[in-house]
Amino acid sequence: MNRQSNQRYAIPRRSIESTDNQRGTDWESFASQARVYLLVGAWQSAHDFLWPRLHPILTLGILLPEEVECLCLLIAACSRLGHAEHRAVAVRLLQGVTTGNIPLSYEPTLLAAHCLAQADADEGNYLAARTRIEGIPDDVTRQASSWARARLALLLGRVELRDANLTAAEQQGLEAVGLAAAAESESLRADAFSFLALVARTRGSLMESSALYAKAARYCWQAGDMAGHAVGLLNRAWTVNQMGLLAEAARLFNESLDAAASLGRQATALRARLGLGWVCAREGDLRNARSRLLPAWREARRLKLPREEGLALEYLAETHLLSGDLAKARVALSMGQRLAHRLAREGDVALEIRIREAMLSLAEDRPRKAIAQAREAVKHAKRVGMSWEHAQACRVLGIAYLRISRKPEAKTAFRAALELLEKMGERLERRVVATWIKVLETPTRPQSAGKAKVVRSTGGGVEKSFDASTLVPDLSGLDAQDDAGLRPKALQFWLDHPLLGPGPWLRRK
Repeated sequence: MNRQSNQRYAIPRRSIESTDNQRGTDWESFASQARVYLLVGAWQSAHDFLWPRLHPILTLGILLPEEVECLCLLIAACSRLGHAEHRAVAVRLLQGVTTGNIPLSYEPTLLAAHCLAQADADEGNYLAARTRIEGIPDDVTRQASSWARARLALLLGRVELRDANLTAAEQQGLEAVGLAAAAESESLRADAFSFLALVARTRGSLMESSALYAKAARYCWQAGDMAGHAVGLLNRAWTVNQMGLLAEAARLFNESLDAAASLGRQATALRARLGLGWVCAREGDLRNARSRLLPAWREARRLKLPREEGLALEYLAETHLLSGDLAKARVALSMGQRLAHRLAREGDVALEIRIREAMLSLAEDRPRKAIAQAREAVKHAKRVGMSWEHAQACRVLGIAYLRISRKPEAKTAFRAALELLEKMGERLERRVVATWIKVLETPTRPQSAGKAKVVRSTGGGVEKSFDASTLVPDLSGLDAQDDAGLRPKALQFWLDHPLLGPGPWLRRK
């Protein structure tokens, strides 16, 4: 784009001139003052400063080039505060200006591209977001402020992460940390460290992720960013959940939900409810999982949050699988697959759905198809460096191999899963996989299996077949402290699940 020009957006001149006397003229000063608030994370103050000045313009639907930067700053504040309607109106007006190829100076050029790319990403159109970002001229990026460049780096990092380009995402996060420091913005530092923590969590480096989230929390506290605090609680909850510490994860999700609800942050509250639904599923409380996930899925559709809709569908599919309701699981997976491929074919949601498709094939007694699907999931996970999903795929692969009596391949798959889970610091599934390995190494069935029952699956959950604590008397590979923080009921559920647990398989030996 050309820069340093005061040409107006192409609309009838009479319409513009009739409003000139109603509009402020010192927009550069307004932008400078609004940036003071945004640098310290005072999003509400920035909004309250800009809204009275821009509201008449939004109502009129006419934007001048010198007003673009202030409009972009308002969009940033509205995005952070969850003002979806205000933001939508502002983005539509901004789209009209950029479509008209209006000459802008460096800062508003970059901010406008950022705002529109963020809108694309929020709608799940990551390719369009990347195209907008890559279309920004190099001289614009060099001349724009550190604050604006840091926000752009975080957005590009988000796009890279959704495309499963973890190394590129990490590079953008590290660049954002440096730019946030140059901008002297504690709020932006919190965002940058939160993003790096998310990358670490995606890789399966759960301990490192927890440390980075703690660093981000300190910057949020220093900045007085309550919305950031709610998101920080949410992110920590996801990490703790992946570690298998379900009680602590539920506590953090509930804290995040309360904080987000008090601030009117619908998207954050929705993500917290999704997390609580997944915790219920991992605990074996399938009825409560469904009662949480179904409304969350509907809300994600209403709020037009495709990623959250995809997550809800994959968690619902898993819940239906664990309940033995295969028809509903198949429907949820079909819907989720279409959505995931639209978001990013190599992304995390697409990978997680592929793993659940292998689980469905297992449940439908098609082990060879499950093996093929799980192998593809393993390749996908290796390709994009996602350790958590890699471990899940290996676990399913091991069970599928057992279904066709290929014990050596099953052991190899389980050992690969165990190694990954140990590196992550995960506890619940590590115990289950270690039990699978012990069971395969047990030459004969234990003399007493406790209280035996017929294993059957119902819509309300899975009945227990025996006391799983008697399954393997000595797990030599696990320390006593590994049981700390685990819920015995959740461990029992997974050890004894008729589809995925070692208990029923052992009884059939």
